[in-house]
Amino acid sequence: MRTIYTDGSGWSGIKSAWCVYIKSDISTGIDELFIKVFKTPYTNNEMEYLAFIKGAELAKPGDRIITDSELVVKQLKGEYKVKSDNLKKLYIKAKSIVSNKGILYEHKTRNYNNAGIFLEKTLKLL
Repeated sequence: MRTIYTDGSGWSGIKSAWCVYIKSDISTGIDELFIKVFKTPYTNNEMEYLAFIKGAELAKPGDRIITDSELVVKQLKGEYKVKSDNLKKLYIKAKSIVSNKGILYEHKTRNYNNAGIFLEKTLKLL
C-alpha cells in the first residue's frame, strides 16, 4: 500500500496548480512527484479535485490518498452536498475512480500533507 498526498491551489485571474506526491511502498523505494501549473485560473476547490483525481488515477487498489481538502473528502463521503456546478463533474469522476479501485482517502491538515509542502515551495519559484 502506498500513500498518495494531493493538494491544489487556485488563484483568481492569475494561475492555478496541483501537486501529487506518491510515497513509495517498501518494495520500490521510489517516491514520485507530479506538479502541473495552469495559466488558466481555476478555483481552489477545482484544483483540489483535479489533484485528487490525478492521485486516484495514479493509485493502485488499496492505496490511500491524503488531502488537506475537507470539502473534497466530505463530499466524497456524502457528508456535504455538491452544490457548485463546476465541481459536479469532478466529484462524479473522483467518486467513480475511488469506488472502482477501492482507494481509501482521508482529510489531514496541511501540516501532514507532503504535496502541500511541495506545492507551496514550487509556487514560490514561479
